[in-house]
Amino acid sequence: MALAYSAGPTVIRVVYIDEHSRKSVKDYVVPTSVWDPASDLLTAIATIRDNLVTQLNLNTKALLLNAFIVVRQTEDTLSLPGADCHVNEIASIVTNLEAGENKKAIFQVPAPVDAMFVGASGPDFDRVDTTNVNLGTLIDMFQTTGGDFTISDGETIDDTTPLVSGRRIFKKTGAKPQS
Repeated sequence: MALAYSAGPTVIRVVYIDEHSRKSVKDYVVPTSVWDPASDLLTAIATIRDNLVTQLNLNTKALLLNAFIVVRQTEDTLSLPGADCHVNEIASIVTNLEAGENKKAIFQVPAPVDAMFVGASGPDFDRVDTTNVNLGTLIDMFQTTGGDFTISDGETIDDTTPLVSGRRIFKKTGAKPQS
């Protein structure tokens, strides 16, 4: 499934928090006339976000807890995925962290593709295939060498032996999973 973006509105989502830890969320719409998603590669929108936060700080007593860049899908262009796609179904993967000392972290993928698992039925239906090429490429993005992201408090996944094991799990939603 692809990212749900087709010229949907971009917003800066700001989370305000007060002295009682109450939160207020406000979306500030950024029209594409002030930034071009196709060419700015988020540089312009990050600058717009930073300028907004600066001005909001001058005009609110609340603490600005977070300021997110959100690219939203408009409802009229939203194409839902096909049958058998459930975000409460998760591939829960145990990874080795670069820090060594047998430190591990859990990496989760919601609504995993069937190819991420060893088999189509029986015990292998719920066992993650740690040799899956696409999973390996995803994990590479969180590794020490060449990775773009971190997990588990800013740590990275080990370059040499990144994957330990994994299994299919289901978040509780009240609905029973079907297989």
